[in-house]
Amino acid sequence: MSKKVCFVGHRDEWIGLAVKNKVFNIIEELIKSGFNYFYDGNYGGFDAVCLDCLKDLKKKYPHIKIVRVLAQYSKEKSDNSTIC
Repeated sequence: MSKKVCFVGHRDEWIGLAVKNKVFNIIEELIKSGFNYFYDGNYGGFDAVCLDCLKDLKKKYPHIKIVRVLAQYSKEKSDNSTIC
């Protein structure tokens, strides 16, 4: 059975609060605990930070899957959605 995590959020008030390091560490602990599918909301600052962390961690843990979820449909976003 695969374990899954979903990140959603688009507020930017937290920028500059060292959130990226915290998110990175939390995601790495989740991977070590057996989570292997990570769903990214693909909308806003928090989702971008989560995706950056996931891309960095995928180099160390190539078995994880990153799934981008469309917050809203548009041709531009649908062309860029991927499963890694």
